[in-house]
Formats: sequence, structure tokens, C-alpha cells
Amino acid sequence: MTNRPESTKPRQETPSARMDEPDQDVELTKVCDQRSMILSILCDFLEEDRIADLGDWLDHAGFDLTAIRYPADLPAAWVAHYRNGRSYDVDRALNDLLAWPPIAAEIAFLSKQSQVTVSTPNGPGNRAPKSLPIDLGKLADDL
Repeated sequence: MTNRPESTKPRQETPSARMDEPDQDVELTKVCDQRSMILSILCDFLEEDRIADLGDWLDHAGFDLTAIRYPADLPAAWVAHYRNGRSYDVDRALNDLLAWPPIAAEIAFLSKQSQVTVSTPNGPGNRAPKSLPIDLGKLADDL
């Protein structure tokens, strides 16, 4: 064993060493996607002329409006409301959205509609077919 001092030179990174580390670009993209998703919930209220519902929604989500001084501060404060360490809690944001009474009622209504049964040549009790976004007759004629 020798008593050599450890080198003070920074170690050169090898490609294999970099492959073992988590990809920071992918992680950054994931966080940006999370932030965008949470911000899109707020934007939906603003773009769909649902400003009257916005106060109720923010209250339902537990957002404290007194935490902001100016309306322009709302987007940053909104995403900070769902900040969870180094990422955002998208599950909590979506659960808040799904539990909001107007949306929960719409989900229940659509769920009931999708369970309507009809009699078909194959027998009763089959679910009603969902409408297709294209006209199959026209498609067959075009082929």
C-alpha cells in the first residue's frame, strides 16, 4: 500500500457512468408535463367562460385566494398548490376535479347512459353500441 495523496483532478465522466444516472432531461420533461396538466385545469375555467364557477372550484380544491395579491399571480400560486417536493401531485389535482360536484354529477350521468341495454340479434342485455366518428356507409362507398 502506498501513501499517495488522492488526485485533486476532477474525474472524467465516461459514457457508461452517465448511463447509470437518471436522465435529467426526461425528469424535467415529466415535471413540465405535470405542471402543464395542472395549469390546464385552471385554463379550462378561463377559456370556457366559466369564471363564475372559478371561485367555487378554487374553494373546493382548498386553494386560498387570500394567498395571492394580484390576479396575474394566480397561475403560479395554483401550480404551487399542487407542488409535491420536486414534482407535482397530478393525482390529487385530478381527484379534486373528479370530486367537484358539477363534474361528479356529469360523470354519474354519463356512466348511467353508457349502461343502457338494448335488444340485439345476439340477444338481450348487450350494451348499446357507441356511435362512431365516421360514416361506415360512406367509407365503404369510397373503398
